[in-house]
Amino acid sequence: MTRREKFLKEIIRKAGKIVLAGFEKSEVRYTKHDRLDIVTDVDLESNDFIVSRINEEFPEDEIISEEIKGDLVGEDYTWIIDPLDGTVNFSTGIPIFVVMIALVKNGEVVMSAIFDPIHEKFAFAKKGYGAFVNGKRINCSNNDSMISSRGLMSFVVKEQEVYIREKIVEKGNQSNVQMEVNAFGCAGFNALCVANGNREWIIGFNHKLWDVAPGALLLLESGCEVTGYKGEKWKLGMSLVAANKKLHKELVKLTSVL
Repeated sequence: MTRREKFLKEIIRKAGKIVLAGFEKSEVRYTKHDRLDIVTDVDLESNDFIVSRINEEFPEDEIISEEIKGDLVGEDYTWIIDPLDGTVNFSTGIPIFVVMIALVKNGEVVMSAIFDPIHEKFAFAKKGYGAFVNGKRINCSNNDSMISSRGLMSFVVKEQEVYIREKIVEKGNQSNVQMEVNAFGCAGFNALCVANGNREWIIGFNHKLWDVAPGALLLLESGCEVTGYKGEKWKLGMSLVAANKKLHKELVKLTSVL
């Protein structure tokens, strides 16, 4: 185990404890762009802990966080942090939230971790080594039928999402079979569900590094095909489409016009 791997596994669990201790006790400090884009005192406390520990241990590394301005990835190591993903859930007493961290080297995600402190689920992925939850290897669903599949998308209703939902309903109606689409309000939780085979696919409409990078590697290492909307290779700064290879082709047919 490398020094950075050991460090990542340690700090994300400690940050998760900070988050869990503040659940149902937090206060909203401010909003960003709208009333759904909020920051609580626990977001800031978790962020301060993670950032300070990285600065102490790896002062030469770059840091990108949801709670820090700037999104430029360094040429060597860069830590991408979401200190509390699912803040709206967290602040309203809904137990679906995680802490997420990805480690990028030379522009490529090489390690990532997602910790769900409520359910004590620690997901970890290392490029080329697979994806794991609590030390057990995980794999995406092998369901090869889009009909009756269960997928995940954003909980924020936007034009792109409305279009995709209409196409999914249309496809279901053609076969007289209902298809299920959920929105958990937590990008990391969504990625974990698909990587673990609890849901078959995911279409992400978010391109923010801290919301996408940790989950992208977990999905890829679980066996998912992970690309952009048109089926192009996924890279930092892109939204994603992910599923097993069979379903992924069907999804890209829906998203390629976005």
